[in-house]
Amino acid sequence: MLSKKLLLITSIFISFVCQAQPVNEHSQRFLRNNFTAFTNGQSFCQSAVVTHKNMKTCFPVFNTSEHVGLKFKLPDGSYMPVQQGEMAATIDTTNDSSFNTEITLNCTGKCDVVYSGAINNMEGLICNEFGCKPWK
Repeated sequence: MLSKKLLLITSIFISFVCQAQPVNEHSQRFLRNNFTAFTNGQSFCQSAVVTHKNMKTCFPVFNTSEHVGLKFKLPDGSYMPVQQGEMAATIDTTNDSSFNTEITLNCTGKCDVVYSGAINNMEGLICNEFGCKPWK
């Protein structure tokens, strides 16, 4: 257990010294007319490889609500808005299979959580104001 703590502390120190880039450095937002042909998160991610040649992770969120915007919590703890009928995705060159995220209503202050859990690489989530499910 002590060696795991030491490894964690060492990796944090090295990341500060090396000025590591945040995971969501390549986060992008895509508007409805750019992805209406995508039937699932995987098809979106496959098309994103054309623009982002070194991409290894792609975590899209599609907001199907016609009434409310959502917020997508990124790995660094910040939130990306996802307006109704739009999609947001965070893509990067790291090789992560998933991360835990939170999807909330887009509001100020304490917002209602509609999803809390894993988002999978090359799959993502399809959401509305009532919840989310894997975008398969």
